[in-house]
Amino acid sequence: MTQKIDFFVTYFTSEFTEIGIVSINSFLRFHPDTPGKVYCFDSKSKDLLNELINSSKVAVENIQDSNFIASFLKDLEKDRSSLEALISIKPLLLLQCFADYRIEDTLIYFDPDVMFYSRISLHKMINSSFLVYEQKGVSTESKNNYGRFNAGIVLVKNCGQGKEILNLWHKYCLQWCRLEVEKDRYADQKYLDLLSLVPGFQSSCSWSSNLSARAFIRKGERISIRNTKDSVYVNGELLESFHFHGLRFSNKAILTGFNRFGKLQKRLRIFLVVYLPVIESLFETRKRSEVLNLNSRKESLVSIDKTMIYEKTKTSFPFNNIVNFYRMLRLSRIPSLPVNLYVRIRKRLWNQ
Repeated sequence: MTQKIDFFVTYFTSEFTEIGIVSINSFLRFHPDTPGKVYCFDSKSKDLLNELINSSKVAVENIQDSNFIASFLKDLEKDRSSLEALISIKPLLLLQCFADYRIEDTLIYFDPDVMFYSRISLHKMINSSFLVYEQKGVSTESKNNYGRFNAGIVLVKNCGQGKEILNLWHKYCLQWCRLEVEKDRYADQKYLDLLSLVPGFQSSCSWSSNLSARAFIRKGERISIRNTKDSVYVNGELLESFHFHGLRFSNKAILTGFNRFGKLQKRLRIFLVVYLPVIESLFETRKRSEVLNLNSRKESLVSIDKTMIYEKTKTSFPFNNIVNFYRMLRLSRIPSLPVNLYVRIRKRLWNQ
């Protein structure tokens, strides 16, 4: 039986709007006929999403306009933070899509910082009903604390087994969902370890699976990365998706997120092959949003990570810019570029 993705769903707050647009469009590039639902949290984000998502089949809803979900969030916030309440409702949104839309086969959820590099393969779902990806490159201690699996991509079949696992996940998240490490639970994610014992649950840990930068931490295994015109291969396997933990973007600088992990193999190669096309798309999305006068909240990266120095100096004297660039590279240990420098490089490379 042929497996296919019938529908996608994602949700995010306003600071993720632009990267969310890039994420959704990267998914639609390989699944152009797949409809979907995007939940956002303010009217500006909704307007921007409606303008810049490359499909008329995608519905965008301000979550505050949904009385059911908004009231649900309000109730959850009585015993947890707003962020914890948002994390808690992920299984609910998937269940809501099954209730509201005709989904004959498979529903996919993905975080707004997940990017797609090829069509998602569903061969592992032939005999299963619920699929997640195992975390690659993380320590045993990290898995014990935060769980074996990453909840950034979840695929669920519209069948009894799939809905049973989804309902169990929803039940657990209602009972407790906090950003605190406990023995058997952490946020919505560590519950997946428990759900892996339920019939129909499936996981994937191949190099074609959903990766993040930490997958490339050196652990005695040599990793190869190569790309063709339309594809990226990791250890010979076609890369399907990449989870950009820590990628942040402002008017002044880009933080790739490498500083959150240990020493990576092929750091520059990862930046050029995996990160650079996404950063390029972020620039284009920012330009289009400014033309529409709908640009989302502009934030200083200093407020996100105070261990970094991002702010562009007020003086135009080149020495200060060089010093700032050096500080960013040294402190973050990554190719983190001031925007004005990146734009110059981009023009030289692509706009000759």
